[in-house]
Amino acid sequence: MTIVAIVFVLSIFGGLSMGTVLLPEMDAPQMSMSIKMPKDSTFNDTKDMTDTVFQRLLEIEEIETIGAFKSDSINSLGGGADGGDSISLYLLLHEDKDISNEEIKREIIERTNDLDCTITVTANTMDTSALVGSGLEVVIKVEK
Repeated sequence: MTIVAIVFVLSIFGGLSMGTVLLPEMDAPQMSMSIKMPKDSTFNDTKDMTDTVFQRLLEIEEIETIGAFKSDSINSLGGGADGGDSISLYLLLHEDKDISNEEIKREIIERTNDLDCTITVTANTMDTSALVGSGLEVVIKVEK
C-alpha cells in the first residue's frame, strides 16, 4: 500500500512539473488581422488604407491570398454612411513557406507600423472545428 501511495505522489509531481497542453500551438498556413481606423475616418479612408496595407502585404512572399471584409456592419459593405473604421483580413500562406507565422507577423507589423491605423495580427488561426465538432444544437418546437 505504501508503494502505491509513493508511486501516486511521484506521478502527480511528474505530471505537474511536465505540464500538459490540450491542443499544441501549430503553424497553420493561415493568419488573420484587422485594420482599425481612427474614429473620424470615412469608409473611403478605410478602403484606401486597406489598399495600402494590401500592397505592402503582397510584397511578403509567404502570403498567397488575402481576403477582406468589413467587420462592424454588413449593411455598410456597399459604402454606407456609418463611416468605416474597421476591416478584417484573412491571409492564406504558401504551404511550403520557409519562415514561421510569428516571423510573418513581425514582418507585417514592421511593414505597416508607419500607417495611421491600428493593425492587429493573429499568427495562428487554425480552424479547430473539425477537432471539436460543431457544438451543441438545441431545437425547440412549439405546437399550437
